Amino acid sequence: MSDEPAVVGVAPVCWCGGALGDLVAPRYRRCVACGSAVLVAPPGAKHFDVVDDEHDFYGRTYWLEYAQARNFPTICARARTDLAERCAFWLERLLDVVGPPGRALEIGCGHGGFVRLLRELGFDAVGTELSPWVVDFAKQTFDVPVLLGRLETLPLEPGFRCIAAFDVLEHLSDPVDTMRRCRELLVPDGTLLIQTPRYRGEGPDWAMFQPDEHVHLFTESAIGVLLHRAGFETIAVQPSLFPYDMWVVARTGAAAARPVGEARIPAAFQALLGLRHQVMELGHTLAVVDADRAERLDQVNQLTAQVHDLTNRLGTSEADRTTRLEQIRQLTRRLTISDADRSERLIQVKQLTQGIHELAEQLQVSETDRAARLEQTHDLTGWLATSEADRKARLDVIHALQAELDAIRRSWVWRASHPLRQKERPG
Repeated sequence: MSDEPAVVGVAPVCWCGGALGDLVAPRYRRCVACGSAVLVAPPGAKHFDVVDDEHDFYGRTYWLEYAQARNFPTICARARTDLAERCAFWLERLLDVVGPPGRALEIGCGHGGFVRLLRELGFDAVGTELSPWVVDFAKQTFDVPVLLGRLETLPLEPGFRCIAAFDVLEHLSDPVDTMRRCRELLVPDGTLLIQTPRYRGEGPDWAMFQPDEHVHLFTESAIGVLLHRAGFETIAVQPSLFPYDMWVVARTGAAAARPVGEARIPAAFQALLGLRHQVMELGHTLAVVDADRAERLDQVNQLTAQVHDLTNRLGTSEADRTTRLEQIRQLTRRLTISDADRSERLIQVKQLTQGIHELAEQLQVSETDRAARLEQTHDLTGWLATSEADRKARLDVIHALQAELDAIRRSWVWRASHPLRQKERPG
């Protein structure tokens, strides 16, 4: 946020004379004395003069193109809708404090609809406007008298029982001077009705910060100081039609109740006020419904956020599930191959088992035969041992006999004496 350069002449102080302190919005500072938000570069006096309706700020363009550019209804649209809304509200509030007959003045009457209602009710009412085009529009649309020019420049005779200034005070460069002029024009027990934005320290995004139009945005206490300074004795501040506005009733003397039976309200106006009460009740009901709808919408938004979160998580889960499924498919394929191989292996195992059984049977037969042969072997071994022993004994005998025989053979005596040997010797 930064100050905009002064284009006309910087206001060094607030309307109340207090110094301008902290910046609260672009081109607005808070008064350290009364708390009002004040435009730091207010327009000059000529800003409020409309000589050229096509180019001066408050001329025809303000009520048509400028309004449309800010998404506000044009004066033509407001001439149709204000009667049942703004004007009915203002009329009801006015009748709470003052009734016809008497002279009435509306400063900045716009299309003139409220002036028309006051005249129909029995007031000798007149309006004021800055633009010749708007003055002519009000006269043609509602057939009401409208004076051209700023209030301070108009040659009005005092004696007004009521003066109204709706959505006007915030536009004024010198609100004290204008309010003093209103005090001069009112009868001793006259009433001033004001509707103006109520500043409560809102931030820079507050819709009422409009540097092209709004010069002073008053606090509730500041409006009291302003009106007391202008000469009003009794001041009451209430909520107005819209929550950002305040409704101010100021009197030149002590507050007094409006005399009962002073003026009879026509049936048409009673019907209009009754219709307004119905509209207000419907508005209240609609506000309750809207609040409930807002709560439901908030719940829906929360549920939507939860659904969105769950959808994201489901998407992640689905992606993971797809990956897992692919892994499962791969594992299934491998398992199928493994099962096929297992079946083949089972067949081989069965075949091997059968072969093992057959070999076991053969082995058993072989073991039985082996046992039998082992027994035979044991028997034969025994027999062989016996035979070997006998053989050894016989060999020992043979060896002994052989030894004796050899000894005999070596004995030449034997040879000579043996008759057979003699025959064998050559001649």
